[in-house]
Amino acid sequence: MSKNNMETPDEKHEKFNNLVWKCLSRSYKVIVSDMTAFKVKEIYYELTLYFDAWNKEIIGYGIVSRKGDTKSYYDGLKQVLSKIKEEQNQQPIILHKDQCVVYSSTSYNNLLNELNIQRSISRARTPTDIQLMNH
Repeated sequence: MSKNNMETPDEKHEKFNNLVWKCLSRSYKVIVSDMTAFKVKEIYYELTLYFDAWNKEIIGYGIVSRKGDTKSYYDGLKQVLSKIKEEQNQQPIILHKDQCVVYSSTSYNNLLNELNIQRSISRARTPTDIQLMNH
């Protein structure tokens, strides 16, 4: 494991179904996440965003300047959890994401299991499954 207690990308990964469009009924019911990479003045960045699918509000994010650094995923997730606690929401939550290696890693999913967050994954090569992130 790395010094951040996260396993490497070559660890075992799990697969999950896409649950989003069947249950979008309230705020914080479905959280959608995606990562994008970009450069500013030749510096590479990866930005991970977490949206509330109900109202399209950004409720968490993380940014790193090192390719493949998983810290942005965990930083954003911590913000999401803080926001959910602040709202005193104890109802089930679905986290929908693409098929990125980090999202399917055992360490990331163990954390979601501890927090009782259900996973939903887009189908391969189907960006429309996560279209609110792509608008």
